[in-house]
Amino acid sequence: MPKFLNNTNLKIIAMICMVLDHTPYIIWSDAVNENWLSGNYLSDSMHFIGRIAFPVFAFCISEGYRHTHDIKSYLKRLGILAIVSLIPFILVFREIGLDTIFTLLFGLCALYFSDMVDSKWKKGLIIFGFVVLSIFSLSDYGDSGAVIGIYLFAKVKKQHLRIVAGVLGLFCLDILNFLIFIPKFSFMDNLQEFLVLFFAIVPFILIANCYNGEKGANIGKSFYVFYPTHLIILAIIHYVITYAF
Repeated sequence: MPKFLNNTNLKIIAMICMVLDHTPYIIWSDAVNENWLSGNYLSDSMHFIGRIAFPVFAFCISEGYRHTHDIKSYLKRLGILAIVSLIPFILVFREIGLDTIFTLLFGLCALYFSDMVDSKWKKGLIIFGFVVLSIFSLSDYGDSGAVIGIYLFAKVKKQHLRIVAGVLGLFCLDILNFLIFIPKFSFMDNLQEFLVLFFAIVPFILIANCYNGEKGANIGKSFYVFYPTHLIILAIIHYVITYAF
């Protein structure tokens, strides 16, 4: 199969999927959005397709770390984006927590600071620290093991192996939770959890076979504008729908 996807292509795919995932939150109730087998087929489909977005962004973050010439500027840009996007994120999702960019930032920090020390136990402690931070800060996807996945995406050398290792790391806590609590959940709950993981893993089949490792067109700055802007637009639309009608 020809390797026709570059890093820019992956980001565009992820951005489209992200918008599909976020849009239902301003249209339908929390009851619909919290149950992705709600019977609202449009909302359910948009959420499942949206599961593709974060894993691809996590992979792109690790690629950025591997290839950037100025990691400090990369960290600074991502940190500013996380802070700027925080209030729009809360307005759209109507809950207190750190936005998705913070989780990506924690993963990038784990890579950067662990590379500043030599001993393995110190590296492990730093990575564990950012995993714990992502969980207890309530950052979006932070409780799935995302920091571990981002680290493995960047550090495992062989492409197919690093994709497998990264995916397992990215969802290690979700997978563990799913396996432990299968007997306690209903069939529909188990089915939803399985479908969420399935749609999140699907893009990596494409990445493993079609990603060529090239940068592509430079849209880095466009993403830094696009992410908070799309949240602000969604928040305004939600306000209009809620209070104008």
